Amino acid sequence: MKIYNIDIDEIYEEVAKNSVYSVDEIKQMVQQTLNEAYENPTEEQKLFQDIVPKEGKVPTFEEFATFFIKIFMVKH
Repeated sequence: MKIYNIDIDEIYEEVAKNSVYSVDEIKQMVQQTLNEAYENPTEEQKLFQDIVPKEGKVPTFEEFATFFIKIFMVKH
């Protein structure tokens, strides 16, 4: 998946290459981290989480990354 010129799959592959984990394991860990962050947020975290576009209750890494990359591209 590409967002602007940033390939999310290349990010996963680079992280996997430099770790002991596979791409699939990294994807699972990232998603688990997002799930945990959305489980019991503070009020401040909830306000931030509510502005992240997502199809379900918790964004996928791709949804989360797309949001941040778009913000970064607008500011730069």
